[in-house]
Amino acid sequence: MDSCLATIDSLGQYSGNPSRSDPPGPFARVWPKIEAMLEQVPGLEAVTIFEALRGRAELSFSDGQLCTLQRRIRRWRASKGPERKVIFAQEHRPEEYAQNDFTSMNELGVGLGGERFDHLFLHFVLPYSNWETGGICFSESFEALIGGFQAALWELGKAPKLHRTDNLQTRLISLGCGYLREKEGLCGCSN
Repeated sequence: MDSCLATIDSLGQYSGNPSRSDPPGPFARVWPKIEAMLEQVPGLEAVTIFEALRGRAELSFSDGQLCTLQRRIRRWRASKGPERKVIFAQEHRPEEYAQNDFTSMNELGVGLGGERFDHLFLHFVLPYSNWETGGICFSESFEALIGGFQAALWELGKAPKLHRTDNLQTRLISLGCGYLREKEGLCGCSN
């Protein structure tokens, strides 16, 4: 921040030719220095820059020019600024869906009777209300998923319209004769 204000102290004359997309305006003379400050400190607010500029005796800006600077900085950030994180807003509706996921609990170092107790936890949640439950299981299998899902529905007392889960480690591979559970080598056909 201090180096940015030092940049304002060393403002020079604008020597470039403004393009059609960047018309000359009240900030044309100082824009290269403002742009350098924004590259150095991407989170710098237009109000901070504006107040620092107004503090300079040789520059005169009126209150109404703040909006112009804000617009110009917004355009600069959209075209030349750092990439922004993309956020996909989620809208949760009551009774619409449930989610679950398996979590390895081995790193916790849980023990029973002096023996290490390696296990997974199947977490079940309704995103709208954040109602949740879960249970212990020993493998990320379809059977563990169904058992945990059924226990959660009994505890909940009803079923949501949809259920979302991540990909199980026991992937199903399509064969001409049915499905094979990759980990267990079981075939659903009568051969």
